[in-house]
Amino acid sequence: MRLGARCVIADIETSAGQKAARNLASEFGQKQVLFLRTNVGSRSDVRKTES
Repeated sequence: MRLGARCVIADIETSAGQKAARNLASEFGQKQVLFLRTNVGSRSDVRKTES
């Protein structure tokens, strides 16, 4: 059963994001999945915005 949804995988770690995209593409089709590498900064930068 296909849901018809499009999936975007955003991950800072390239290998993890690509693996997730491949797994979803095998289930839903290559045209339904896109991997985008994200860069949100360092962990210390993220911690500054949590408070």
